[in-house]
Amino acid sequence: MLSGGSKPLAPLGAPPEQFEPEPEDLRLPDGALEGVTASGLLRAVQRVQESRLELHVLLEDRYEELVTQGKADEYPTLVERFNAKYAVCSENLEALASALAAASQPKLGERVRQLR
Repeated sequence: MLSGGSKPLAPLGAPPEQFEPEPEDLRLPDGALEGVTASGLLRAVQRVQESRLELHVLLEDRYEELVTQGKADEYPTLVERFNAKYAVCSENLEALASALAAASQPKLGERVRQLR
């Protein structure tokens, strides 16, 4: 029973569509790495990698949608769209690697470069 004049809940339908970030949504803001400690930079590396994994899941979901809707011919456009997002993640990792090297952690910076 609902109280206070609340509206009944809408029936559950398909899950809400996942948010698809634009490349600019993924880009590290200018100056974001200034004065950040090595441990802070490593946390940022982890967040970038988590973003890449989320993009991968989203790409798979979008591909599945195309196939089930009979639009597999749109796959090259989908790949192009996601390549731009992955490129930003790689740019972020390069910036983080450079910041780690500047923070007297060149070996960590090289390891991060290997992730790209």
